[in-house]
Amino acid sequence: IIKMYARLYPAGRKNAVWIASETVLPQLLTLSISVGTGGNIIQPFNESDGSFSLLGRPVLFSGGHLPVLGDANDIMLVDLSQYAIGLRKEMRVERSPVPQWTTDQMSYRVIVRADGQGTWSSAFTPDNGDTMSWVIGLGARV
Repeated sequence: IIKMYARLYPAGRKNAVWIASETVLPQLLTLSISVGTGGNIIQPFNESDGSFSLLGRPVLFSGGHLPVLGDANDIMLVDLSQYAIGLRKEMRVERSPVPQWTTDQMSYRVIVRADGQGTWSSAFTPDNGDTMSWVIGLGARV
């Protein structure tokens, strides 16, 4: 987790969020960092009024869209300002009385076609240090 935070590009740290699989929650709740030889412990994962944070950045749980605990990318640190979403020019709105025709109600639907991807073509390596990126995924663990 600490190495992931260090590999996020510096300007992205103020916008960064953690995105995690729900299956990692039990491990995050027991996460601690020992400091010094005296045995002081820091709790990097916190909860307040149902909102979670890790190393001071918000944690969003994915709703089953990320791999399970132990698989690669079960936790990700991302600066979503570096993620672009493209919309097609046409947006279609349709209405129909068919589903509720006996109650004089109308149904509406909006059809939108969209796609998204990161704005960076690859990670970059500074003159000194490890590669940095706008998105960092935790590797697979045993």
